[in-house]
Amino acid sequence: MFHSRPARWGAVLWLGLHGAVAAGALGMAGGLRAPWPAPSGLFAAHACAALVFLLFLWPILIPAALRAEAGPAGGPGASRVLPAHLLLYAALGVPFALLGARIAGTGAGDALRSGAVVAAAGACVAAAFAGGRWASTRWAVLYHLAAWAVVAGAPFAYYLGREWAGADWAWLALLSPFRGAVAPGAATAWGPLWAVQAGGLGLAAAILGGAAALRGAGAPRKALPTAAEHVK
Repeated sequence: MFHSRPARWGAVLWLGLHGAVAAGALGMAGGLRAPWPAPSGLFAAHACAALVFLLFLWPILIPAALRAEAGPAGGPGASRVLPAHLLLYAALGVPFALLGARIAGTGAGDALRSGAVVAAAGACVAAAFAGGRWASTRWAVLYHLAAWAVVAGAPFAYYLGREWAGADWAWLALLSPFRGAVAPGAATAWGPLWAVQAGGLGLAAAILGGAAALRGAGAPRKALPTAAEHVK
């Protein structure tokens, strides 16, 4: 399924992140002094590791992977390659999630709810780079700015507003998918946090994917650049 070197490096990074998280927790259980994570938070740590990869590392690898896998006639394109990558990442991550849930004592319901947030985030990233957007450097910059604003900027703005202005901007802290993955059962004014975030990310994925499909249907079909042509 991973037919290019960038895609294989993605799998290595995915496994390496989860392996490091598991090793740290098991080391603490065995008496080693590891700063993070504690065994009781192992499942949440795996969820956070998955989000770090999907939101920030995977988008860096997507253009090179698609360019290498496009082939001389355009290949399957992002509409097939990226979902296939996501499915394989999910398969590789299941053993770590089961181990983390077992050690941390996470219930099946919370594990599934947290997984829904992570899966929706991955689908949103895949949709964001669907169509020809993966080849646009400007789009990649805009994506990373938006991702950092949601993941880190919004919670930081909540903190500043609370500490300096006494403002009640708690909704800003709930925007980050890391919060939904770690505490899926948290309540919001619109319902459970996991459902709000999974639904919002899923809607964003549908809009981005639909826009890419409409753009592809209205544009003349042409072959994507191969890796050799891109070097030239």
